[in-house]
Amino acid sequence: MAVLTEHGGFGAEASAPKAREIMRVALLKDPDVRARIEQPLPGAAAPAPAAPADTNAIEPASPT
Repeated sequence: MAVLTEHGGFGAEASAPKAREIMRVALLKDPDVRARIEQPLPGAAAPAPAAPADTNAIEPASPT
């Protein structure tokens, strides 16, 4: 799969989130894949926890 984002800059910063969403939608339309996601096979490793949405976010200053 290739995703080109017009005026997206260089690297995966702009296109990777779009590619992830396209693949997620495409894979969830397949009933077999969806069943494996909803109920993993016995003995399969548990999926890794999701990363925070924005790891570069600045925490708001606490009131003093």
